[in-house]
Amino acid sequence: MWLWILFGHLLCDFLFQSDRLIDLKRKNIIKGLLAHSFIHVNVYVVLLMVYWFIYGGSISLILLAAALIAIIHFFIDYLKIRLVSLNQATPYQAGLFVLDQVFHVISILLVLTLLGLGSFSFSGIYDGIVLFSAGAYPWETMERVVALGCIIVIGTYGAGYFLGILLKDFTPKDDIQKNHYTIANEKTEVRTRFLPNGEKESEMVSVKTEQLFKDSSQKIGRYIGMLERLLIIFLLLVQLPHGLAFLAALKSLTRFKQFDNKQFAEYYLIGTFSSSLIGIVLGVVALGVLQ
Repeated sequence: MWLWILFGHLLCDFLFQSDRLIDLKRKNIIKGLLAHSFIHVNVYVVLLMVYWFIYGGSISLILLAAALIAIIHFFIDYLKIRLVSLNQATPYQAGLFVLDQVFHVISILLVLTLLGLGSFSFSGIYDGIVLFSAGAYPWETMERVVALGCIIVIGTYGAGYFLGILLKDFTPKDDIQKNHYTIANEKTEVRTRFLPNGEKESEMVSVKTEQLFKDSSQKIGRYIGMLERLLIIFLLLVQLPHGLAFLAALKSLTRFKQFDNKQFAEYYLIGTFSSSLIGIVLGVVALGVLQ
């Protein structure tokens, strides 16, 4: 059951958390968190009803678990928002993001254990990790589907949020810089004109053009990163790791001219390596789920 609730948590924290809801949290923290928690409890109920239909169990305990987890989620998020404003340093912000997610997972396990809907212990978790690493974990079909759903959400939206925090100090300034964001072209033209006496005169003219452009918005870059990590996971699942080289080459070609800008080149390399590493790790985990 914890896996189903985790899937719902990831959907609500990343996929269903719109910019409008984030702005509401900034303007009115209580109202924003109440709306966020309301979305959580509704998604939990829908997923757990599907779980109950497949596996059975006590409906009252299942609904109580959904409500308690949503309430605890409210207080964890409230504490995180208060702590976020204390320090804007990237390591602090990134660490807070990870700790926030860890405490949410712990709260799910604790509530299910207290209500008797699950039994969790350090030894049991360790044994599960060992079985998973050995490819001997006793997955059921729906558990595999939900686990893959968690991996996809983490690999796309979850990793996108995390990398946005991690790379904020390396993001190039959003301006137009000559010789850094330009495409130059030169061509020779033959121009003909008629003189007053009726004679025709031709001349060779060299025409130079230069087009300035801005970089894509961060939102576009985030979507590109999502697709990149999703493709990496897919390539590993179908056991075509050599496709990663083609993906890297294709991505580099689209940004080739901008590598003249040192700031952009550093940002691109750090972002690509980080995104690819996350995609590869999640691809390996997804492959373990399907085995």
